[in-house]
Amino acid sequence: MPAYFQYFSGTFGPREDDANTDGVAFAVTSLGPDSANAVLWDRLLDPLHATPDHGPKSFSIVPRAGGEKKIILQPSLGSHTNTDWDWSSVANLRFKPAIPLP
Repeated sequence: MPAYFQYFSGTFGPREDDANTDGVAFAVTSLGPDSANAVLWDRLLDPLHATPDHGPKSFSIVPRAGGEKKIILQPSLGSHTNTDWDWSSVANLRFKPAIPLP
């Protein structure tokens, strides 16, 4: 991500038919020029046990300043052992500059 971008946003969630999903995790990490990873944001959704976790969610983060870096969005399995329904989705990923570009 070039240094002049300061916002990263998008939508995430369990797959559309999420009634049986018992856990999907999402994390955004930053990999700087020194190869140090920093977790910028993470969220665990458990629609099977928590009704508010149904459907798509949105996120918007401001990566730490410090020059160019790689931004990694990684979905993974939740904390339960049943992986049959733990499908996830991400969409509408956007990098936004701090100031309008010419």
